[in-house]
Amino acid sequence: MKKFFFLIMVALLFFLGIKACQKIKGNNGKWQVEIIEPFINVRTDHSTDAYAVAKVIQGDKYYVLDIYLEDNKYVWYKINYKGDAYWIASSREKSFVKERNNPNYENSSNIDYKNPVITNFEEEYEIKDLESIEYDHLGIEDDNDYTVTHEVFYEAVSEATGRPQFWIRYTITDSYGNKTVKTQKIKFHIVPNPEEVKDISELTNERKAENDKNN
Repeated sequence: MKKFFFLIMVALLFFLGIKACQKIKGNNGKWQVEIIEPFINVRTDHSTDAYAVAKVIQGDKYYVLDIYLEDNKYVWYKINYKGDAYWIASSREKSFVKERNNPNYENSSNIDYKNPVITNFEEEYEIKDLESIEYDHLGIEDDNDYTVTHEVFYEAVSEATGRPQFWIRYTITDSYGNKTVKTQKIKFHIVPNPEEVKDISELTNERKAENDKNN
């Protein structure tokens, strides 16, 4: 009889072990973050101004419901925290979390969220004409491949200079989609026609909208 019960217990433990393995295997496909900082605030929105409802601590693991990448300083994860959806932040410079199974990347344990850095940036860029614009005057640091694009903006003739002013805005985007945007004055030897460039009001309106969003 004892042998019979012993065999029953072994069979039950074996069955439960299989079920546990199946559950772990099933969870392996879900996007997770593990907290690697001593603690991170849990907030109601993807903003450092949002109300902090709790703190998560080092070693905690949470399923990721969404990600917000429009903040240049932080990456924001919407997590399932005790059955509700809240947000936690991770610095772009030094990650506060370790990711697993990010569906956007094959190797989600080594994702780079750091924005490209421009190391050489003078007040004014002098060039012959629109067709001569290059990027070799920019010092750019990034561990990944990146591309550079630009837009040129026109400002009407000012009384101070007696000539129109032009501005060039660069957008550096690396292979992970991280972006850095910089704007500087540009001086042309052959001045482009206003219809060849964008009006400065587009740039100022975008900056105003960005400031309003951050305030």
